[in-house]
Amino acid sequence: MVYAAKLSELVSRLHAELLTSSTSPGFWTEDRKKFLINEAIRGLQLEIGLLYNDAHFLQRDQVTPNSGEIDLSTDLTRDMLTLRKIGRVAQDIVTGSGIDLVTSAEAWDNFNRTGRETWYRLGNILKTEQEITGDRVLLYHYRLPLLNDDNDVCQFPEDYQDALVIRAAYRGFLQAKEKDSVAIYKGQLNEMVERMKSTAAQYATVLDQRTREVEDYGDTRYSNAQFFRFLTPPSV
Repeated sequence: MVYAAKLSELVSRLHAELLTSSTSPGFWTEDRKKFLINEAIRGLQLEIGLLYNDAHFLQRDQVTPNSGEIDLSTDLTRDMLTLRKIGRVAQDIVTGSGIDLVTSAEAWDNFNRTGRETWYRLGNILKTEQEITGDRVLLYHYRLPLLNDDNDVCQFPEDYQDALVIRAAYRGFLQAKEKDSVAIYKGQLNEMVERMKSTAAQYATVLDQRTREVEDYGDTRYSNAQFFRFLTPPSV
């Protein structure tokens, strides 16, 4: 779930935190507060991505290759951070069957050894040397957009927007060298991260159960709703 918080709302929440504890109110310009929010988006997205094995920021796109190539900078609907899987159809993403994704040095040997369709990446180009037809499905981890205008909407999961503001305040107090406030907000942030770790552990158990269900029953017919249920972490 995503709560449509605007940049102006996040800045107001951060401002309230800073005013509560800061001994140097003149340090907190509007530009600095916006910078801290965006810095927190980048840092917390990375942390959540690592905890959940990127499950929070997944996008699945159906792409038509051009002469065996897919341009990752222009052919996708979002700004790709990490490519996870490629398949002929959506169920390939869930079951792990279908297509191999390897390094360029391994591509030819992999195809000769396995006979499987093989793709490799060169910069922003995803490429195969084999003749193929039809679309391909890509699953990737996307980068959250930065917020520039006051009305820009934050796409961070609602469950973690409190942590986003606390992280921004913590980083701000570090920059302002306000040691007492740094200690307070570091403690709050650590508590939130521990709760994230607990939820991530629950998600790993749920995902393992869903994987066993797929293996036990062999059901590879997934609707969009079923597909995203398979990969969606539980709420905090």
